[in-house]
Amino acid sequence: NPKVVPAEEPETQEQVAPPVEEPEPAPLGKNCSELGLNATSICAMADYLSNPNTNLPKEFGLEDVAFGKNSARLSAKAKKELDDLAALLKEYGNANLDVYGYITGSESGAYRGNKEISLDDERAKAVYNYLKSRGIAAERMNFEGNGNNDTSNAAIRITDR
Repeated sequence: NPKVVPAEEPETQEQVAPPVEEPEPAPLGKNCSELGLNATSICAMADYLSNPNTNLPKEFGLEDVAFGKNSARLSAKAKKELDDLAALLKEYGNANLDVYGYITGSESGAYRGNKEISLDDERAKAVYNYLKSRGIAAERMNFEGNGNNDTSNAAIRITDR
């Protein structure tokens, strides 16, 4: 009698589904360090704009945009901060802004030389013109003098209009 040997059962391997890859989150835009920005106020804007849950409008003071007493001339330090702002605005093409100029309590808001524009308006216009010279389209910006503010000479309100 021949011996009957049962056939070996094939080894069963558990079928493991390949891991499901999570889709990459949508890019949020570059943050402050990725843009090489230095000014604290501009970094705050970059962080704010890179958040997908951002609610606009939002106002930010420009810490380094200070003017001499009764002057609307931008300093080198102010221009550096505005260069950072221009870089940020180029990264976030959908962000528009209102530029506000202020005077301090010790300054005169009176019209100087030009009877058409007051000092707070001149300061806002100086910031506006500088940003325009750095490639920010005039259509993305408005500017206006906003009276007295003892803590800041200029501010930016980012909008999505």
